[in-house]
Amino acid sequence: MDKQTAGQLCPQKVQKNLFFPETDQGTAFDRQVTAAKRVCSGCSVLAQCLDYALRVLPDGIAGGTTPAERVSLRRRRGVELQEVRAGLLPPDGQRERAAAGRRAAAAGADASELMRRFGVVRETAQRWRSDAHRTSQTRTPARGVGEGSPAATGAPLRISAAQRPWQATQHRKESE
Repeated sequence: MDKQTAGQLCPQKVQKNLFFPETDQGTAFDRQVTAAKRVCSGCSVLAQCLDYALRVLPDGIAGGTTPAERVSLRRRRGVELQEVRAGLLPPDGQRERAAAGRRAAAAGADASELMRRFGVVRETAQRWRSDAHRTSQTRTPARGVGEGSPAATGAPLRISAAQRPWQATQHRKESE
C-alpha cells in the first residue's frame, strides 16, 4: 500500500488534519488523539492502515495508534520504517524533527523534499512550509513604536491632559 492508497482508505468526511496534531503533548493533543482514535475504531480498513503506518508513517494518528505507540509496536513486532532512513531523523525525536523540518522549510525546501528528508506526510510538510512563510513575512513597523520611541524606551508619552503653560497662568490669575 502506498501513501496515496493509504490516504484514500481514510473516511473522506473526516478532516485529514484531525490525524496530524499540531503538538505532541497536553490537553489539546489528548483531545485530538481521542477524536482520531474514535474515527479509527469504526474503520473497516483499520488493520491495513495499521500495517501501513507501522512500515511508513513516523507521524500522525494512523491505524488507531499514536507515533509513540507505533514505536513500541515496531519494536515488539520487529518492523522497521521502510521509507525513512534512521540517519535522516534527529536522534531526540518528534519535536526536534519538527524543528529541523521547519528550518528546512524556511530555507526553501519543497514539500516533497521535506517528506523525503524527515519522513513526514504531505500535510505535515505543507504545514511546515505554511508556518515558515507566515513567520518570514516582513511587517511594516507601526509609526511611533520603533527604536528610540517612547513605546520602546518606556518614556512617558506627551498626550496627557495637563494644562498648557498659558492655561495654567490664566487659571492662577482667576483664582487670586
